[in-house]
Amino acid sequence: MRRTIIVGRSRNARCPGRDGRTRRYAGFPGRIAFQIPRTCRFVVWRYGHRYRIGPKGTLYLAFDDDDVRQISARVQWQQKAGLNVQTMTAAEVRRTEPFVSPEVIGGALFPNDWQVENRKLIKALRHYADLNDVKIVEERSVIDLISQNGGVRGARTDEGEIIAGKTILATGAWTSLIKLGAFPVPIAVKPIRGQMIAFRTAKRLFERVIYSTGGYMVPRADGRVLVGATSEDVGFNRDITAEATAGLVEAATTISPALAGLSIVDQWTGLRPAGPDAMPILGEIDGIGGLYIATAHYRNGILLAPRTAEIMADLILEGRRSPYLEAFGPDRFRNR
Repeated sequence: MRRTIIVGRSRNARCPGRDGRTRRYAGFPGRIAFQIPRTCRFVVWRYGHRYRIGPKGTLYLAFDDDDVRQISARVQWQQKAGLNVQTMTAAEVRRTEPFVSPEVIGGALFPNDWQVENRKLIKALRHYADLNDVKIVEERSVIDLISQNGGVRGARTDEGEIIAGKTILATGAWTSLIKLGAFPVPIAVKPIRGQMIAFRTAKRLFERVIYSTGGYMVPRADGRVLVGATSEDVGFNRDITAEATAGLVEAATTISPALAGLSIVDQWTGLRPAGPDAMPILGEIDGIGGLYIATAHYRNGILLAPRTAEIMADLILEGRRSPYLEAFGPDRFRNR
């Protein structure tokens, strides 16, 4: 079976690449389970490429009593969900990560959190696609979906039609721009801009992702420290702003004064796809045959990619419906 992936002219692949399961969906244990990392699936995608996946853990910092209360609430619901989490004193925090601020009064450690180097993972996926008869068509604009007999039979691009028995919209923040004939696809997904910066240190200062209420840091093996991230509802504007840069520098140096005075070596923006309820949208669109959707993962796209791929492959190839489709299916918005 020939498979074609259309990659448009605007892509968003520069997320920090961390595991998000300790942070999202506190009110719905089933959605917590959705995020448990399927590391075996990342390994299957490797095919000879090293993309640095591993259980580094995540550290949350408390700087005041409000932070302590927030962390305590997070620890309680995660322990209730069966996740491994450890509260820490200020001294324990500094022993774990010696370069955090001396102003820290406590924290929590999530030792089972994993990190993945997202750019290396994308390279590995491309290699896997090349080995498995998957055609990647780049730099094409999708004008609309091809409608026939109440269903979809492919996509019309600026360079011609691509005919397909089944079409999956994995179109991120641009999902609502896709047309079905003369009509937009009935899914409301909007872009949320996130700005990030990166420092480079002479030696590796941190082992774990470190969070505070002001921001977070993601250490890389090559000495880079990624700092993020803003959440801005500004449409498709991808400008880098001085205000956001200053705020990210302040967040980083609050977490670790050791970063003060370092030059920014990189900065960028990305557009996160946000659905109406901030949850993923997966499955079939009722009444439109041959059309499937996998979008609205917001800040967790690459993190939820293995489970999303499993659910969609089971549905499309085997007709096997995951129980998650009831919670994340696109038709949940039609009754609102």
